[in-house]
Amino acid sequence: MRNTHKKIVSVSLLTLLAFTFNACGGGSGGSFTNSQNAIAIDVPCTTPATIDDYIKLESGDTISIASGTPTIVTYHDSNGTKRVCLDSSSSGSANILR
Repeated sequence: MRNTHKKIVSVSLLTLLAFTFNACGGGSGGSFTNSQNAIAIDVPCTTPATIDDYIKLESGDTISIASGTPTIVTYHDSNGTKRVCLDSSSSGSANILR
């Protein structure tokens, strides 16, 4: 339970930092030069964890809350691969912006 709480807090802080850094633009009138794909985080976390089924994060991806208060859980393997899933006990939805 304690590790889950730490992961939730870590993901929340990382999400906040991602939003903060993304808000600092180049100052050129607010136009977007790169389009982003929104990938729904719709894979529920399972017990025991089936990490290979979770959504793989790539370098430069950010997590965006689409609605409600979703809880996104992040897993890291020994090779540095990061994967995410949606805690089914939370409400709302989120996306990966790529």
